[in-house]
Amino acid sequence: MSSKGQTRGHLIVYPRFLRPSSVSIVKSFALIRVTESMDKHQRSILLSEEAQLIEQLAIIRTKLNTLAPIAVLPPEILLHILSLCAQRTHPIMRQYCRHVMAFTQVCRQWRSLALQTSKLWTTIDLCNTAYASTFLTRSKDAQIALVAISPLKSYGESIERHRNRISSIDAILFPDSMLALFRSIDADDVITLNNLTELNLRTPFIIGHVDLSCLQIPAVRRLSLEGVKVDWESCNGLISLRLCGLPITHAPTYHQLLGMLERSPFLEEVELEDAVPVDIESYKSRPPISLPYLSKMTIGSKKADVVRVFQGGIIVPSSTQVKIRCPAVTNWAVPSDVNLSGYIDPGFSPDVLYSIAQYYNTRTILAGVATMM
Repeated sequence: MSSKGQTRGHLIVYPRFLRPSSVSIVKSFALIRVTESMDKHQRSILLSEEAQLIEQLAIIRTKLNTLAPIAVLPPEILLHILSLCAQRTHPIMRQYCRHVMAFTQVCRQWRSLALQTSKLWTTIDLCNTAYASTFLTRSKDAQIALVAISPLKSYGESIERHRNRISSIDAILFPDSMLALFRSIDADDVITLNNLTELNLRTPFIIGHVDLSCLQIPAVRRLSLEGVKVDWESCNGLISLRLCGLPITHAPTYHQLLGMLERSPFLEEVELEDAVPVDIESYKSRPPISLPYLSKMTIGSKKADVVRVFQGGIIVPSSTQVKIRCPAVTNWAVPSDVNLSGYIDPGFSPDVLYSIAQYYNTRTILAGVATMM
């Protein structure tokens, strides 16, 4: 038996003098309610004071921001800074998109400027549907650059209404995705992009090749194609030309290739890797094409005929850098009247880079290489 009560079954019976009265219970509840009410009132006061302090701090921060040097910059300079920041964070396309989106979250001024400036939204990542749709809308009527760097993803929506705004396309896609991309730009039998100035198309080498001979690119100045065929007759005014991994069925003919060069008098760079014309012997000789602005020329082929074609087909300045890859040639016979010292390093291999100081020597060396089979 306990000293305070005794147990009867499961019921504990307290002595009468220890039983709490109903009055004391009521007083206890009243005290609790009063305490809670005081706590709520005090909490409300503290929250109000906190809100006032936060507002005061925001006012102070706003004043400090207005005194910052960047706050007094003209919108044009601030926009240029934002563009540079976006470009410096662009090794991967997705990082570029995220950083441009982040500019709209810095402050009211930056958000307003970014949303009103279409230039910030002109690089469209076609591998991200959400970003692509947003950027296409915010770029308004500005010229846009389409980028697709993932062969496994592509933009599924039509962008035909933006066709005349496309100034650049850089894509590495599987053949079906490549065809789908250009069909989303224009569903006609002949696709003409009059405002496209840069085109860089690649397909995974082991997958196959793409026939885009329906694509006309009269305004392209920088053309780089790997495994992709376009309408060669529409190419003119090129500054840079790069063709790689084109089989006989997709490579330009000798006539088409020289035609592109002839229509591009300001050409600065040429690179041909496994893009050999098939009708070299059947094509009649023509006057050499002069490329006075050519600074770099790379020719790669399993056959030395392509070297001979260029030796007889073009005239390059004496300062042109020439790189020739021809694994079939094991003996680089160069005429004895050519002084190699100062032009070619001793022990040069079939993959050799050299700068020729005289055009005569350039033609002689190329002729010597081309005649060795």
